[in-house]
Amino acid sequence: MSQFQATLLKLLHITCNGDLEQHLEKLKKAERRNNIVIKGGKLQGSEIPAEVEELLKNKVGIQTKIQDARLVSEKYVIVVAKIENWDTKRAIMKQKNKLKGSKTFIEDDYTKQESERQKKIRGIAAAEKGKGVEAKVGYKK
Repeated sequence: MSQFQATLLKLLHITCNGDLEQHLEKLKKAERRNNIVIKGGKLQGSEIPAEVEELLKNKVGIQTKIQDARLVSEKYVIVVAKIENWDTKRAIMKQKNKLKGSKTFIEDDYTKQESERQKKIRGIAAAEKGKGVEAKVGYKK
């Protein structure tokens, strides 16, 4: 049995049990796990992966190999880049504060459901900050 057939059988089994949406969400999350989203900056050209590697090396201080990078929006300059492994991605996310003051931002690549959840969390944090409470939004928290 091929991998495709095994996946198809698993999806049929999941469909029968009604868990298809949850399983698809898990697959999307797993696919995006090592991705980062870079907003702003000057990442335009034919060699986007090389430009992302250079940005991470020079501005964030982490040298890594980008497996894939694509320009999602030219108007707002949004790039989705796939990092070689999870540990490197976490290191990038910890060091992204070095971009403060610039117009370049690095974020996790969330699914639609995760984006909506994070938006609600940021709204709650903003409301708490308005009350004078110290609030910080962490990774998936």
